[in-house]
This record gives sequence, structure tokens and C-alpha cells, in this order.
Amino acid sequence: MERWERSHVRGAEYFLTFLDHHTHYCWVYPLKRKDQTYSYFKEWKAEVENRTGRRLKTLRTDTGGEYTSREFQAHLKACGIRHELTIPKTPEQNGAAERLNRTLVETTRAMLLDSRLPQRFWAEAVSTAAYLRNRSPTSAHEDMTPHQAWFGQKPGVEHLRVFGSTAYVHIPKDSRKKLDSKTRKCILVGYGSVRKGYRLYDQAARQVLHSRNVKFDEQETAEPKEAEAAPTHMLELDVVEGSETDQEEVDPPAQAQTRRSVRERRQVDFFGVERANLTIHHEPTTLEEARSSPEKDEWNEAMDREMESLKDNHVWKLTSLPPGKRAIGSKWVYKVKTGGDGSVERYKARLVAQGFNQRQGADYDETFCPVVRMESLRTLVALSTQHSLDLHHVDVTTAFLNGVLEEEVFMRQPKGYTRPEEEHLVHVQACQKHLRPQAVASLLEHCPGCSPSNYEV
Repeated sequence: MERWERSHVRGAEYFLTFLDHHTHYCWVYPLKRKDQTYSYFKEWKAEVENRTGRRLKTLRTDTGGEYTSREFQAHLKACGIRHELTIPKTPEQNGAAERLNRTLVETTRAMLLDSRLPQRFWAEAVSTAAYLRNRSPTSAHEDMTPHQAWFGQKPGVEHLRVFGSTAYVHIPKDSRKKLDSKTRKCILVGYGSVRKGYRLYDQAARQVLHSRNVKFDEQETAEPKEAEAAPTHMLELDVVEGSETDQEEVDPPAQAQTRRSVRERRQVDFFGVERANLTIHHEPTTLEEARSSPEKDEWNEAMDREMESLKDNHVWKLTSLPPGKRAIGSKWVYKVKTGGDGSVERYKARLVAQGFNQRQGADYDETFCPVVRMESLRTLVALSTQHSLDLHHVDVTTAFLNGVLEEEVFMRQPKGYTRPEEEHLVHVQACQKHLRPQAVASLLEHCPGCSPSNYEV
């Protein structure tokens, strides 16, 4: 028997455990007083003897007064039960029972802290801990739980839910009005012992009820207010079986105190890995913003490199706009490339055509993007490993500029690089980024057997 530090909502201050040494199946009974041990023992004895068809032969306990009272000893002698008592201050002589109590206490503590429920719910947590322990594997049996060893059949676990999670209980039609809510918000506090349903706590009504028509939100835990008055009734409600309501008077618990966390708040050390520099660098969105920023020299240099690359690859030629044709615009895109430590490696500027102004059927027929699949990469790596081949990875600079467009595309000269004496349009000849028709002409050109129809956006 173990005593808890605070009273439960039903006034219990102790819990009594029984453990079958053969199957390791356990029973838990919350008690208000120690002198209730005798009546609960008789109840438990009748239950297990009726279940197994065998008589109880040996009972091992400590030397507590609740076990050595005259009526208790007289009953054991009348039933022919051998009573084994441990030596005072020697709990190891009843090690299995003591370990059971410790397991239940530790599990109860973890469940209450995780669910953020006040300690007055300890009896609900202890009962749930015993319920889960009986359905969990144990070293006492190989490939068998205590529940299976006791009842002879595997227990179902699909109904198990997180203790303390939010539950929405269905309200039957005869218990609500036409426009009333169909559910009531509760907290899961256990599983029914004599009724096939969940044991739930309604904060608004301050009642404990049973129901099986429940929807759970296991990501949410509702913490009852510590200053909330103790419930004056415990309601046993089964939504499925009928509208009968069983109520019992309960003793109010001791005045609750608000719990405060005493843990030291520390920053995560990322398992000892040095923290990365997460400095955010400003990236301009327009040409004017880039040339007026503190990094204007770097951005000008980046744009000059981009224009030089376009010129070297003969991407366009200057021409006049033919009648009936439409020109699209262009835009500068700026990006700051950083290393793993967050330091700036280089400033990158790219000139992209505003392909969103193109019309399907008039300016292009289809769109495609040859994004490699991870299955293909894994296959290549596996084949190179199997046949001891060398695998090379090649990064093609300005790969998009190596293809040739079959369609006629006309684009206005980019801002900042238009010569006043040449107010002509640019006729794009090679593959320009963000143009819809041939975004991957250069890659498909060097890929035998590849065609645009093999790829989709």
C-alpha cells in the first residue's frame, strides 16, 4: 500500500495494489482510509477466485497494521490462506510488489507532468498506469503481456489514447436541445473498469463521466485551473447504454496551490555543434535599389559579369520589332550567396525574361522542366558502386545559355544597360532563363533519347 501526498477528488489518500506472482497481473484500489484494506481484500479475493476457479493459498505483505488486524488475520485463518510477512525495514523480501509500486508512482508522476493536470488527479493516473502496465510487455513472460497471461487472450490496444488529452464527447439527442452543441469538451483521465468506455473529466460541470462516443485531439492538453472548486459529485454516465446517471458524494480535496516550474531554462546546445551565423543579408528587388545600397559596387560588378556572360554566349542581337510581334520585358534578380558559417561568398545578379507575359498557343506550345528524380540518382550511384565505376558530378556554368531557341522571342533591352543611340529591341536567339518554350534546350541537346515530352512541370 502506498500513500499519496495530496487527496484525490474522491477523497482518497492511499492506493492498494495486488499482484499475481505467476502472471504479474496487477489490481489497484484507491482508499480513503487504511481500514478499508480488509473490505477491498475480500472483494478482490472473491473476484480472482471466481475468475480462475482456484482458491487463494498464499498472501505476502509487509507488517502494516492494515494487514495484521484481528479481523484480517481471522479471515485468513478461516479461509486457510497462508500469510507471509516481511521483516520490518526489509522491502526486498517482497521485491515484486515493491517494484510494482515504484513503477506505478514513477509512471503517475510522468503522466501528470506531461498532461499538466493537478496532483488531485493522481488516483486516475495510477489506475491508468496499472491499466497500461497490464497491457505492456514484461520480462516475466516471453512474447506475452500480463493481461494475456491472466485472461488467456491478447488485449486490444487500438483504443489507447494520450492521458490528459482533449476529448469531445457526443451528447445524445434526448440530452440536448435542438440548437445546443452536439459535443462537450472533456479531458481523458482513464478507462472504465466495469464499463466499456473512456473515463473523462468535464471541467465545466466538474464531473467524471464514461462514454465511448468520443473524438480525441491528442496534440492538445487542457490544464484545469488550480483555483477551481472541487467537484461535489462524480457522475457515471454511459452515453451508449442509456441515460441512467449514478452519483456519489465525494470529499473536497486540500486547497490547491499553483505549480511553478523550477527547471532552469537553457538554450539548446544543438548536441555540441557550433551554431551557424544566421545573419540575414539584404537583397535588393530593383535596379535602383541595388545601385543605391551600401553594396552597390558588389551588385554593379555582379551585373557586369552577367552581361558579359550573355554577350559571350551570343544570347541576343539588336534588331527592330517586326510588325505584328510583341516584346516582353526583363528583370534583374539579386541573390547573396553565403557559406556554411553565414559569411558572404559572392554577390549574384541574373537577368531573367518576364515570361509570364507570354500567351500559350501564340508565344509557346508547352512547358516542361527536366528535374532529375531521386530514384535515377540512386540507380546511378548503385550501378557505379556495383561495377567499380568512377562517378563524376559536373556543374555547368550558365547552362541555360547554351541552347538555341526555335521560336522567335523579342525582349526589350535590360535597364541600366541600354545605349541611348541604339533604341532597338533585343532579338533573343539562345535560351534565356524564365522563357517558357525551351527552358532546357541546352540539356536536351546533349542528352540522346531525351525529348520535352518526357518531362512535365
